[in-house]
Amino acid sequence: MADSPISQTVANNGQERVTLALQLPAPAVTDGWQVDLSQGTGLPLLVGDIGVANGVITITSPSGRRQQVTSGSKSEWGIGGFEVYTNELGNYTIEFFGQRFTIPVQGQFTKAIFRKETSSAEPQVRLVSMLIPRSRAEALQVELEADTMTRGLFTVQVV
Repeated sequence: MADSPISQTVANNGQERVTLALQLPAPAVTDGWQVDLSQGTGLPLLVGDIGVANGVITITSPSGRRQQVTSGSKSEWGIGGFEVYTNELGNYTIEFFGQRFTIPVQGQFTKAIFRKETSSAEPQVRLVSMLIPRSRAEALQVELEADTMTRGLFTVQVV
């Protein structure tokens, strides 16, 4: 969903007419995802973990500058760890797997840990296959990465 423009004309002090043009941001899509934020002292960094390696994360600064990082590129923050410098104050937007989160940054070290909330009604399982040729496994992974519902959930393990 895109941002929504709103225009409203109002009477200021009952006489002067003023038109306000507002841009409302699109609502965040979380689809069961939660984020835990913590701030600390140190370099102005935004670090985090999405819990899955090799996913594409797009981070947008308050001025609109976009950069992409790969989850797991900074394993010191977790299996899906990432890190970017935050040289601007304000709200950063983090997007991955069709999700979008707004993270406030005020020039301090900020850590964001993302987790997918699961319904207790359905048990969580791991998909395991028999050994197959590497080329076939990589082809299956390409197919899974093309689907937004399974992107970033599977890796090829050499045994």
